[in-house]
Amino acid sequence: MKKDSTLTQRIAGHQKKWYGQWHTWAGLISGLILSVVSITGTILVYERELDAWLNPDLFTFEQTAQTRLTLPQALEVVKADHPQMHIEVIYEDQFRNNCIMVAFEEGELHKQAIVNPFTGKITGSRVYADSAMGIIRSLHRTLLVPEIGKYIVGIASLVMVILMITGLRLWIPKKWNMLKTRLTIKSGASVKRQVYDLHNTLGFYFSPVITILALTGAAITFNRFLIIGLFLVSFEPPKSIESILGQQSTYDANNPIPMKVEEVMAIANREIEGGAVKGITLPHDSLGTYEMNIIAPGYAETGDRSLVYYDQYTGERLMSTHHDLPHLGKVYLNWVTPLHYGTFGGQVTRILALITTLVIPVLFISGVYVWYGRWKKSKKKAMQKKQKKQLDHA
Repeated sequence: MKKDSTLTQRIAGHQKKWYGQWHTWAGLISGLILSVVSITGTILVYERELDAWLNPDLFTFEQTAQTRLTLPQALEVVKADHPQMHIEVIYEDQFRNNCIMVAFEEGELHKQAIVNPFTGKITGSRVYADSAMGIIRSLHRTLLVPEIGKYIVGIASLVMVILMITGLRLWIPKKWNMLKTRLTIKSGASVKRQVYDLHNTLGFYFSPVITILALTGAAITFNRFLIIGLFLVSFEPPKSIESILGQQSTYDANNPIPMKVEEVMAIANREIEGGAVKGITLPHDSLGTYEMNIIAPGYAETGDRSLVYYDQYTGERLMSTHHDLPHLGKVYLNWVTPLHYGTFGGQVTRILALITTLVIPVLFISGVYVWYGRWKKSKKKAMQKKQKKQLDHA
């Protein structure tokens, strides 16, 4: 029995050594990236509110009418005032003073117009990527490195999950009577010990939330691959995958006039009982489709949200995430973004997400501090050993 216990301890010690090396080098390599992503993520928890606060000239409206304009009505007003504008998307934004947002093309630029929800008049337009919050969002998602940057961030997010797993393994005390020391910071101890305790305790208490943020961040990065994977694990036929990735309208030369937005919107409003269209993506060419973002009754941040694609000439439903996605796909669509930004539970979970994103750089800095102390100590020991060896041979 003693031999078995010794063997188990040896295996556990060897395992802990490897976990320690993975944890150290993964943290050193990806920690700086994760710190940048986390600090910008702190700001993005309240991105839309901060954007409205920073731009009062764009998002302050006087209520000049008793009722708000519908999306089709606002679209017609914008088209009449700006006939040269090629509109791509129009939607309601509840976090920016309930304005109506219009995404449009101007040359090679993708711009954003802010529309007064009572008059339909444009209060201003901009390239969002060039605004303060747009730059912070780009830094968060891509590190300001086009294309490849988002994959660097996505991989770093997966590394964060590895850091949480290895960190928890290293946190487990050898004996359960040592548990209290792992759950608290020892007062009156040296700075080095307090930093070590801070790293351990913060990592333990915040590991569930950090893991969720990291996994959802990676999911957003690798979104397309994940959706295909959800179909595969749900045993859906390949045809369903094709339909979700490439819907097209059937062009008929005998009937080349698209349906009006309000006509398709009326069809979409019947898609889910009591549902309402909150966003519309317009056809980009003769084969493009109407995409309707439909919100079910009682929708908060994680309610029943569906994307439905319609043939622009017939109004035929081509694909609906409500009907055609597997259950896992619908759960993913409704939860991944609210979980990542902490908006699923209102202000409480948003504040929790905000605090967690601040904890991540603290873990990096404290981890580097602990590692540097140990590295310096090991170097000193190696030097002393070398000097002793030289003296022995003198």
